[in-house]
Amino acid sequence: MTVQVSGDRLGTMRTVLAYVLVLVAIVVLGLGSWCVSGRHLPLAGSAGTQSSGEAGRYPSDPLAVAEIGGAQENLERVRTVEDLHGVGMLTDEEEREYARAGAERVRLVVANFDQGKATVLLARMPDAARAGAGAHALGELQRGYGFDVPVDAGAEVMAGVLPESAEARPGGRAHYASGNALVRVGFRGDDSAATREKFVEVLTAQMEVLPPHDR
Repeated sequence: MTVQVSGDRLGTMRTVLAYVLVLVAIVVLGLGSWCVSGRHLPLAGSAGTQSSGEAGRYPSDPLAVAEIGGAQENLERVRTVEDLHGVGMLTDEEEREYARAGAERVRLVVANFDQGKATVLLARMPDAARAGAGAHALGELQRGYGFDVPVDAGAEVMAGVLPESAEARPGGRAHYASGNALVRVGFRGDDSAATREKFVEVLTAQMEVLPPHDR
């Protein structure tokens, strides 16, 4: 026996079937895309991934500067050791050490506070060994310039402040290496206690952004 299907009913069945086929195609395509890419996405916090905040504090920028606040001066023009010479913040001996270590690029940040002036100088070296050697040499010069009252910032950081008996303005200075970067942090003020406190604050902030070797 042959069942006759009306034209309207047949058209409706074809429409429903078309919708079903479209939905099936969408599901298949979605599963295919997940198989190709989705299952390879790293989980948050998994090995080999970098997260933000304390757990992922190693920045992609080797010359990253901490958010230290203050009224910052525009020193974008300072990009090389030769540019530093024009600023006049380094002694001839210090400039020679930066050149000897092979400084390829520098970044200078100067911020003014009520307590005094902070300086953060970063220099990218060809490798970590040169950065470490440069930091040590500059740290020795730093001690020779009178910054010999130690500040405990860890074994990998040479940090000190001027003694209160010094004729110069109170100040603190530190040098250390972080990867290929040579980091210098300084602070100058008028009050010894306030200068030391602010110097330690700025140094600590910078060490969080660019940790010293072995930290």
